[in-house]
Amino acid sequence: MSNVVVQVIERHLVDDLESLFDSSRVHEMEDEKILKIFEEDEHIRDSRARLQAERTSLEGGLKSARRLAARRDFKIVSQWSV
Repeated sequence: MSNVVVQVIERHLVDDLESLFDSSRVHEMEDEKILKIFEEDEHIRDSRARLQAERTSLEGGLKSARRLAARRDFKIVSQWSV
């Protein structure tokens, strides 16, 4: 059964990929169509920018924490310390 599934997928999906990525065919496409195929979704782009900004902020906080932890004159006081 799984062999039949693999053969169907190859016949209907994979075999056509060669024609889809044929460079001469891409040269014939209009620029707008090429951009539509290869351009990243706006939602993904915005999400990546937001996550990158969050990462930068977290890395800055980590750097500050490491600097404070390295100071010998700095003592962390916890509300649970006795």
